[in-house]
Amino acid sequence: MKTDVLTSGYVSMDHIIKIDTPAKVGFTSLVTNQSNAQVFYGGCSVNIAYALCRLGMCAKPVLRVGGDYESNGFKKFLEEGNVPLDGITELPEEATSVCYLIQDNHNDHITIFYPGAMDGKYAKPLPDELFEDTKLGVITVASRQDNEEFFENYAMYYGFASCSDCSIWVFHFIYGKLQEDNLRYICFAGWKIRIDTSGSRRTRLAFWFSKWTVSP
Repeated sequence: MKTDVLTSGYVSMDHIIKIDTPAKVGFTSLVTNQSNAQVFYGGCSVNIAYALCRLGMCAKPVLRVGGDYESNGFKKFLEEGNVPLDGITELPEEATSVCYLIQDNHNDHITIFYPGAMDGKYAKPLPDELFEDTKLGVITVASRQDNEEFFENYAMYYGFASCSDCSIWVFHFIYGKLQEDNLRYICFAGWKIRIDTSGSRRTRLAFWFSKWTVSP
């Protein structure tokens, strides 16, 4: 079956924690939301694939999960959204990535992330069949090792100059050395990047580039 969209990026078991005062070393802040232990399934690549599958497209996330993949409900969540699972690798001895999003009474945020199975140390070559008959590749935030492996495989199938029919989109750019290296690698390989609006200004500043294809 032809894949409309193939995505690369972190998966995340999100916990949203709201506190009554700003977090401060040596002080205790009270949690105000009863739902603080609830898991929200996320990660940019997962959100994109899930939403597109609900719209009737074939969108496949390429990611790794831990041995808690079924017990935490994530597998069932994907199955109910008709998301293909053949791009998912399970590491039984690890845990699926977890994120704690902490919001204080001033709406300021702290994000704490455990990469778990998505840690770059677990990156391995991806099977060729994932990239066959794929229309669009989407790169989101992930380890450098994973995103480079994804890009190299995509480029091998569709060529470094073949950007008219098969494109790479870089979505939700987070400025930092890791993501900067990813983008430099793709740019210098000769690809034309399409980048989401929220990240375009920071990316231009990082690379001193003036022209990008920016998604609306």
